[in-house]
Amino acid sequence: MRHHEICRGRPVGNTWQSLQIPPMITMYPILTRLIVAVFCLAFLSCHDDDDASDSTLVKEVANRDYTDYFTYDDAGRVTRYRLGDNEDFYTTLEYDGDRLVSLHEYNKQNVVKRVEITYDDTGRRVADANYRVSDTGAETLLNTQTYVYDNAGNVILKQTADVNGRVVDEEQYDWEGGNVITNRRYDMRGGRTLRITFQYTYDDRHNPANQSLAFVYIWFFEEELSRNNIISERAIKDGALLWSGTTKIIYNKHGYPTQSVSTDDVSAGQPAQLNFRY
Repeated sequence: MRHHEICRGRPVGNTWQSLQIPPMITMYPILTRLIVAVFCLAFLSCHDDDDASDSTLVKEVANRDYTDYFTYDDAGRVTRYRLGDNEDFYTTLEYDGDRLVSLHEYNKQNVVKRVEITYDDTGRRVADANYRVSDTGAETLLNTQTYVYDNAGNVILKQTADVNGRVVDEEQYDWEGGNVITNRRYDMRGGRTLRITFQYTYDDRHNPANQSLAFVYIWFFEEELSRNNIISERAIKDGALLWSGTTKIIYNKHGYPTQSVSTDDVSAGQPAQLNFRY
């Protein structure tokens, strides 16, 4: 599970402003969006918390500045997401049975963005399209993503194409034991250039985001589908270590995180803490 302020890449109160719209940006914004992956929802075993809740559905994730709020239906599906306390900005999630098929971002009751997800006959997500919605309801295609899987059903390749169908970004994933252990990100404009590589190690506890595809679209990363929680992360650029970090966590009696404290080697020793409510 990866998360929070910097990886959002957007102001507090605007839900998925950058959702599934891989950036035409320099390395710094990519790095800043991903640094928090290690100092937020990556986890290192610490000790168990005697949490009385029997739910495994995360309802709130809070840091020192704001809180993520999640609403579920009776089937345990995420149906609404809000970042911060501004009720004007929120995201709704729609399903066809158990399949997440669309997301709508709202600003004061008006839809401003939409994601449409498609599946193949085996039930695998194969593509999604991202649209901007105008005040009149007219939609403009922003980009599309397509997905390739291994025999175990894990995403091993995600490609992003612009409105003309030209592939502009690519991500390759290596999996081990149900977890993403390597994510290689390529810039496909003007060739194929390795932008950055992320390497992960994991604990043996439950990742609450693994229960729902919704978290991939809320928190941006395929790593959300990993079985366990990231306990350390390394970012490598041009063959050299760019930064690294680790996180310690307190778990509840069911093996889900209730609190995490993360540090890395680029943030002046300032730890980042998250608290989870189920």
